[in-house]
Amino acid sequence: MSISKLAAVFLLLYSVVSGSSFSPSDSVHTCSYFITSEPSNARVFINDSLCGQTPLRLFNFPRLSFSLRIKSDKDTNWVMAVKAQERNEISIHALLDKTYSILNVHSDPEGASIFVNDSLRGKTPLDDLRVNDGLTTVKLVREGCLQKEETFYIPKYSHHRHDLNIKLKSPLSSLDLSALGKYSNIVFEGKQINQKVPASIVIPAGEHFISAEDTKKNEKLALDFISEGEFHYTIITKKKFQSTPLVLSIFVPGLGQAYDGSLIKGLSLMGGFLGLGAAAYLTADDFSQKKGLYNLRMDKYLASENETDALANKKLMMQTKDDMDKASGPKNLTLGLLAGAYIYNLIDVLLFHSVKDFADLKKMQELNGLSWQLGKDKMSVGMKFNF
Repeated sequence: MSISKLAAVFLLLYSVVSGSSFSPSDSVHTCSYFITSEPSNARVFINDSLCGQTPLRLFNFPRLSFSLRIKSDKDTNWVMAVKAQERNEISIHALLDKTYSILNVHSDPEGASIFVNDSLRGKTPLDDLRVNDGLTTVKLVREGCLQKEETFYIPKYSHHRHDLNIKLKSPLSSLDLSALGKYSNIVFEGKQINQKVPASIVIPAGEHFISAEDTKKNEKLALDFISEGEFHYTIITKKKFQSTPLVLSIFVPGLGQAYDGSLIKGLSLMGGFLGLGAAAYLTADDFSQKKGLYNLRMDKYLASENETDALANKKLMMQTKDDMDKASGPKNLTLGLLAGAYIYNLIDVLLFHSVKDFADLKKMQELNGLSWQLGKDKMSVGMKFNF
């Protein structure tokens, strides 16, 4: 080691240990440092050696690089790598209460605007971003991507370095409509979809509403859902039992069908049931009257006092019996039709009105490499899937 370097090391050590001034040698140039802090009375360490408290003046200090650390009574460390100076007098002020941490923010894709606690700080990729300690919210905004937000807590006086590597998602997903193929009228977001379109369509992230209708069978489906970005969704149909139409039709035939939307069928069943009910009542009443007359004639026949009266009463009794037997046919027919109409009403409401299709959404695998083109009137999507 040369004599000049040995002298410089000696002067540096002497200055650190004593904090006093000394006479410069001809081979070593010196300068002066004035070190202050807020708050004051903080300990000053040079190359990890304690050399005093702030405010501190170091005269005739060697022009060499060194590590400066200032520590407050709260154990707050302020660190600085001081390079060799050309100036003769250097002032260093440490703000011990102004704490911060370092944030490195990267995104895929790049070019996202960085908002830290709603303040725009630049675009990704961005390194060495100073952020205050405490609760911090970082929001990334980029055109064509879903907004991403992360909130975390930075401990006070931590001086931590945080790395944020965020993958931004496309705001688009795909929706499979193949389960609605039997429906003639499909409406998505207020626009009708023709059956000739592909089974899958592209949808943006957010809330959606889709409805489908089969006018021939009077079947309707409705589904509202919220989609995320870069997912494949499939609409599925399931059977679901509804008790209300069945209960209504049990008490009033046809009412359950009318409640379910089949108004003509419901009114027809109601009218038919009322008509058959009236016919059954009239035929049953006619049969009851003729049966009563037959019973009277039979009683009169049994009470005959002689053979001549018995033969006459028997003839009348048999005539009323024939009339009663003839009346039983319409009565049985109308009662059978009435029971058949009631059973048909229950079967119809049970199979075609109480058990309904309903739409549900199934979230499939996440899409990878979603690319899209958005036009004024159409959307097309090319997708690769992760299996």
